[in-house]
Amino acid sequence: MISQIELDLNELPESEKKVAEYILANAKEVLHMTIHDLATKAEASSAAVVRFCRSLGIGDFPALKIRLSAEVENTPYVGYFDVESNETVHSIIDSG
Repeated sequence: MISQIELDLNELPESEKKVAEYILANAKEVLHMTIHDLATKAEASSAAVVRFCRSLGIGDFPALKIRLSAEVENTPYVGYFDVESNETVHSIIDSG
């Protein structure tokens, strides 16, 4: 998604370009925004956000957020996932 925005950036009309540039600079924050929040932050209109989504071939703003989240929300798992609930502390230490 991010690379697609970067590729299309120079072809977009000015209002959509503002939206694209804001998303590129703040991708993670955009995931938690409404369409109106994004429009305000990007100094564009909500209609420009909708047109931007269509220019990228994405149906709407929620679809954009879903595709964007696949790239920016890759949170690594933290913890011990190979430990079984029935193992004792001693057996865990011995196998480590």
